[in-house]
Amino acid sequence: MPGAGLSCLLEDWLIPPCQSHLRVLRETGFVESMVDAQRRIYRLKPEPFKELNAWLAQFRRF
Repeated sequence: MPGAGLSCLLEDWLIPPCQSHLRVLRETGFVESMVDAQRRIYRLKPEPFKELNAWLAQFRRF
């Protein structure tokens, strides 16, 4: 589904555990969210993933 936001993919099955995971990702800076009427739209932030990738690189040579 090209261009579909996470909210579109989750709207039919968004359950409390999923909301908890998204909250943790938001609080740790991996996603940003925006409220749009009754929905909360999530967007991945690339910088934290780049930092994580750089940190993991040291372990990839083993």
